[in-house]
Amino acid sequence: MPTSASATDARRQSGFTLLEVLVVVTLLALLASLVVPMMGRDTQTDDIDFQAVQLRDRLQQLAENSLFRGEVMAMHLSMTGFTPLRYVVEEQVFAPITDNPFFAEQSLPQDYLLEWTLDTASDRDGRSLADVTREMLLEEGTDDDEETFPQLFFFPSGEATAVSLLLRNSESGEERRLEMDPLGRVTIDEDEFSEDES
Repeated sequence: MPTSASATDARRQSGFTLLEVLVVVTLLALLASLVVPMMGRDTQTDDIDFQAVQLRDRLQQLAENSLFRGEVMAMHLSMTGFTPLRYVVEEQVFAPITDNPFFAEQSLPQDYLLEWTLDTASDRDGRSLADVTREMLLEEGTDDDEETFPQLFFFPSGEATAVSLLLRNSESGEERRLEMDPLGRVTIDEDEFSEDES
């Protein structure tokens, strides 16, 4: 059965080739993988419960890392964020943790404030845990500016600085209270946490 050249060309021209379809599907998948994680990002990170859980997780992970790695860990707090730190024995300083992005310096979203109250329990000589740590770990004459020296400490023995933290959204008035006990266990005040969820 003879066929004309024009009929064969017409059949070849109809539809898309498999290669064209695969290229389009690949581009759509790539676009979806970039867009979907960004959807809702602002609403989630601006949520006070999300921020409270992030802070709790970092405190607990510092306590666990200190215990299992045998390192003294710390956290420097400011009203607008916090910085996890590791004690560098050779230099006798607390330095930011750079080998783990989970422990990167964290800034709170705009309108958020962090307040804290350290457990003021002192030893027999009237010294606080921060004073004892400073004396034990830092050389005399070391620049230990109060603005950069950490407030929270985590020791390989499992001990930690007891603290009460208050995370506040000044715009909405929402607050979350976190409590860390001397063993590094962190809890979010369940009353406040559950009231906003209902």
